Parts: sequence; C-alpha cells; structure tokens
Amino acid sequence: MSLSTIMGHAGLSGYAIVAMVLFLAVFVSLMVRLWRQSRTGRLEEAGALPLDDGRPATGAEPSAAHREETR
Repeated sequence: MSLSTIMGHAGLSGYAIVAMVLFLAVFVSLMVRLWRQSRTGRLEEAGALPLDDGRPATGAEPSAAHREETR
C-alpha cells in the first residue's frame, strides 16, 4: 500500500474546503472593513504617520536656517 493510496482514502478533502471558506470569510470581512466610508479619514491619517515629524504642515518649503539645523 503506497502513501498516496493511504492519503487518498483518509478523507482529508474536507479540511481544504473548510480552510478555503475561512480564508474567504476573513478576506471579505477585511475588505468590507477597509472600504467602509466611516473609516476613510482614519486610514488616511494612519497612512501619513510615518511621514509626520510633529511640526504643523504649512505647505511651504523649509527655510535655509531650518535646513542648516537639520544637517
């Protein structure tokens, strides 16, 4: 009796179906959560955190004095 015969008769295909259903349920729930309109502002704010250095954004380029301070 070979290993493929034993595994074929073990009836393990149900586990693959359960795993696929769980994956799809988690994936769909994450997509729904991410694309809800009420969370859009919070996601944009969180996405900008790595770029936030604590200073208010003025839209102007830093002055020459500030560039010298940061060197």
